[in-house]
Parts: sequence; structure tokens; C-alpha cells
Amino acid sequence: MKLLQLAENKYNQLLLTLIATFLAAPFFTNNLITSLLFPLTLSVVLVLIVNRIKPNQAVFRLYLVLAGLSFLLQLLGKLGLIGFNLSNSGVVISSLIFLFLLGIPVRLITQEIFNTPKVGADTLKGGVCVYILIGLFWGELYFTVYYLHPDGFRGVSAFQSLSDLFYFSFTTLTTVGYGDITPAIPITRILSNLEGITGLMYPTIFISRLVSLYSSERDTPP
Repeated sequence: MKLLQLAENKYNQLLLTLIATFLAAPFFTNNLITSLLFPLTLSVVLVLIVNRIKPNQAVFRLYLVLAGLSFLLQLLGKLGLIGFNLSNSGVVISSLIFLFLLGIPVRLITQEIFNTPKVGADTLKGGVCVYILIGLFWGELYFTVYYLHPDGFRGVSAFQSLSDLFYFSFTTLTTVGYGDITPAIPITRILSNLEGITGLMYPTIFISRLVSLYSSERDTPP
């Protein structure tokens, strides 16, 4: 029964999916299967999680429609079933929609964990989920920019650009910055700086919130 409850917990489901995605990311290539399997799997999980958080039903229905539209555009673009120019536009629009799909759970989870009255396991797991989602969000944003400007990054493999840009995203988010992949144009440099700032600010704010909640719990009389 306890294992079943753990498996049904929304943050357990999301965290396991994100960890699996994170571990599989180095093997992502730009082939048809990988480029469709990644957004499809993550979109399904995000739709389930957003539904469990229970936002406004109109927002959830819009989220569901956008998830389906994003995948459909990806599929049509990859299969070349729409014209060449439209195919390019379809991939970009799909990536922009996918960014929205990643951003909404970040907002909803952040709102939920920051409004919680006490620190619990879900607070910690939700905070970790948000951090990984932020890294994926920036990776997808870099991929969109790279698709439009292939000269935007140095050191990115054309065959493995999705994997390389997720790797770059997390090294930037954690402010490690190995230097093997570097931004080469103004827009990618600005985005990299913004992600680095986010990577410093989010853990600081999150930990401060945890300390504040823990302190208030200790100060509250039984």
C-alpha cells in the first residue's frame, strides 16, 4: 500500500520522469524517433501533473490542446508532410509551444510549494522538479534559437544538437561552464547570462523559503 501511494504521488512521477530524461539526454540525436519520443513522453507526464495540480479547467483544456498541437506540428515537420518553408515554421512553432508547456508547470509547482504552510517531502521534490524543468526549458529555448541561427553556438554537433544544447543548458544553469560549447552571437550570450542568473537565484530563494518555513514551524507552539 505504501509503495502504491509513493507511485501515485504526482511529484514522484514527475521527478522520476525528469531524472530519466536527464540521464537519457546525452544519447538524444536528431533522428525521427528521438526527436518525437522526448517531447511526447514529457508532454504526457506534464499534462498528467498539471491535471493533478488542478488549475482552472479552461487553462487545463488549453494546455491539453497545445500539447497535442505541439506534437502534431513536430510530427508533420519531421515527416515533411507540409511544405519545406512550413516545415521549418512548424518546428519553430512547436518548440515555442513546448516552451509554454514547460513553463506552466514551473509556475504552478512553484506557486504550490511556496504557498505550502510547512516543509514536507513534496516541497523538496517539487523544488527539485522545478529546477530540472528550468534546465529543460532553457535547453529547448537554445534549440529553438539554434534552429533559426545554426551559428549561434560553437561546439554543437549538427547530428546531436538537442543533446548538446541540453548539456549546455545544465552546465550554464549550475554555473559550471566547461567552455566546450559557447554562445557565439549576442542573443545566445544574453540568454546564457540570464540562465546563469536564474541558476543562482532560484536555489537561493527556494532554500530561503525552506528555512523560513522550518523556522516558523519551530516557533509555533504545539
